[in-house]
Amino acid sequence: MGSEHAVVTKAILVHGFNIADQGKNTISKLTPYFQERGIKVENFSYGWIGLMGVYFLNPRIVQQLINKVSPGDIGVCHSNGCVIVHMAAHQGAPFRKAVYINPALNSNASIAPHLENVDVWCNDGDLPVKFGAWLRVLVPWAPLGDPLWGDMGARGYQSNSYVESEYIPSGRVNRLIHWLNILCFKNPVLLLSLRILCAPLALAYWFILGPTEFAITYYRNNVTSNNTEINLDLSRHEDNKFFFYSLAVPIITWGLVVIATFW
Repeated sequence: MGSEHAVVTKAILVHGFNIADQGKNTISKLTPYFQERGIKVENFSYGWIGLMGVYFLNPRIVQQLINKVSPGDIGVCHSNGCVIVHMAAHQGAPFRKAVYINPALNSNASIAPHLENVDVWCNDGDLPVKFGAWLRVLVPWAPLGDPLWGDMGARGYQSNSYVESEYIPSGRVNRLIHWLNILCFKNPVLLLSLRILCAPLALAYWFILGPTEFAITYYRNNVTSNNTEINLDLSRHEDNKFFFYSLAVPIITWGLVVIATFW
């Protein structure tokens, strides 16, 4: 990276989801390594968001990131931050290259054609991204996580489909997870059965934990933060949808249940 700072405008660091410290203890720890090489660093924070926040707010966050990218910039990102950088690049953000650290992306996600290269750092034992991949496969209809979520952070980039990939897991747990994944992909009846079993869990999160997630998001991004860019703002379409589906819909539903039960 020694000679790259001559053509790189800056490195933009993007943290993952469920992060309350704006990435200070994760992605932002890389800041001094870029600065030592004369590369400017911008820490892009989108505040704290949970599973429903990822689903509804990621598109707005992507647009906010695009507005900060200059030609030649490097996107350095972690987990859900990789989804944001990935989407931004596909929507025209002029990154020159990107570094994906344990990306919560589909392992065969297409790379934006204008990127010179994308470095993917992965760890076979990254269980959170495997959980994210399961979440999107088992409850694809639910507003939980990003539709692009996958296990690239564990398997690395794979140009082929999951079944045809060259990924060879290490360790008993990882081999078991991989075997179960292959079994589901090859057995539609099993996959459908698992989707039916998981539906109540997804609904429980949506209608029980959804309002709690909205309250936490509002508290951390509006009450304890003076950064207007991460504040929930109901004048924004994405924030409005997040409010409606995570808070209003569950409260209205529970209200109707109470009325139907006791009246």
